[in-house]
Amino acid sequence: MDALSDAAQGVDVAHRRVEYFVPIPDSTPDRYLAFSFSALIAPGSDPAFYDTLVELLTP
Repeated sequence: MDALSDAAQGVDVAHRRVEYFVPIPDSTPDRYLAFSFSALIAPGSDPAFYDTLVELLTP
């Protein structure tokens, strides 16, 4: 997910965020692990760098 800079919505800088919810096998009741990664996108930076970070974290 990309969030554009919009101070009116509480987002001061653009960033890339990845979130995963992974089920824990054989858990009763069902339980999950949550993983979250966020990187700020500097103005004028190469977006390929952030795309690569997201790909590294994508199963």
